[in-house]
Amino acid sequence: MAGERILVVEDHPDVADLLQLVLSAEGYEVL
Repeated sequence: MAGERILVVEDHPDVADLLQLVLSAEGYEVL
């Protein structure tokens, strides 16, 4: 998909929840 952004946070599970809240609001897909 054009413009799709993916961030892998499996190396930082402690911050994954916060990143998901912030990045999903910015249009990122958090894996």
